[in-house]
Amino acid sequence: MDFEKVRSIKNSTRFKANATGFYALRGESVEGFLENSQAQSIVSFLEEVRKANKKYQAVVVVIDNFPSHRSELVKEKARELNIYLVYLPSYSPDLNPIEQIWRGIKRVISLTFVEDLSKMEEVITDTWNELSKGISYAKGWIKRFLEGKQYYMDLCG
Repeated sequence: MDFEKVRSIKNSTRFKANATGFYALRGESVEGFLENSQAQSIVSFLEEVRKANKKYQAVVVVIDNFPSHRSELVKEKARELNIYLVYLPSYSPDLNPIEQIWRGIKRVISLTFVEDLSKMEEVITDTWNELSKGISYAKGWIKRFLEGKQYYMDLCG
């Protein structure tokens, strides 16, 4: 009996899918692909988040300190849309529950043969839709940062 080493075939071509997301603890999570990382693209994404969460009086978005996220254009549009931006401290992605979803997406991509950018976006979208359905990725975050704060616990369900 001869056992050959199993070989996996990977596509080493690099694809840039400028993916972004809003992970809702209550409401509708949203993912999308930005044309670029400039303020106007962020504003367009905030509009999509708001459209998906019309029935809520306000929306809270946890966001990092990327320069375009801090632009006056983004802050002004957020105020107009009644979206509260909560900026994370620098170098602290562990404080954002969405990072667990991105980690899961990267794991799936690493196991998938991705032929082109459209396949990459399909894998990201499908995996996002599956992983963002519930708040399981946020449970530890909720326990760590919101436990004992009944108002926030009521908001998060």
